[in-house]
Amino acid sequence: MNQAVLIITSVCGVERETTGLSLTQTQKERASTSRWDHNKGVFNNGSLPVRLLFHQFESRLIAVDEKDSVSVWDWAKGIKTNHFSNSNPTGTKTTEIKFLNEDDVALLMIGSGEGVVRIYRNYENGGEVELVSSWRALTDLLPSRRSSGLAAEWQQGRGTMLVGGDVRVIRVWDAPREMCMSVSIPLLFHQECADHGHRTSLRALGPASPA
Repeated sequence: MNQAVLIITSVCGVERETTGLSLTQTQKERASTSRWDHNKGVFNNGSLPVRLLFHQFESRLIAVDEKDSVSVWDWAKGIKTNHFSNSNPTGTKTTEIKFLNEDDVALLMIGSGEGVVRIYRNYENGGEVELVSSWRALTDLLPSRRSSGLAAEWQQGRGTMLVGGDVRVIRVWDAPREMCMSVSIPLLFHQECADHGHRTSLRALGPASPA
């Protein structure tokens, strides 16, 4: 994989983010008192979307269904700009979608129930989607009646990805090198509580204190 693909930041990206924040400050002040029942658009996705993702700086909306279909919308124009398959195996579903390098030239990360992460470039253009990289981020997935599949969080400043889900550990990945930096994060505390007769686990995660 070309390590230059995952650019951590750039001058253009910083300027873009700063400009976007300055332009939206007045909108933020109006949001608390304005009505939110204005219909901006209705989109026929063709399949039932189970996850949606808006781009922070562009008028792009990603919609994925319960299988492997990915739809890319320009919500400002009300048109679908692309549709492609994530190619995860039959019986698994897409459980995570994230933008990487969102303040510059964004890549689209898709995680699926078999524990695989796939990263796409040119995802917004029909017929030009490029699979930049893919790897198995989780192994030994635990069977579950209500599977959560793969869950991930992207850390832009470090270029790392935290990956968890139906496993007992959280893995920390160096995404540009596809290298697992840590196989688990020690728990600071583990508290169990009762919620309407159901047992729920509450966990706080962080680096272990030095001995």
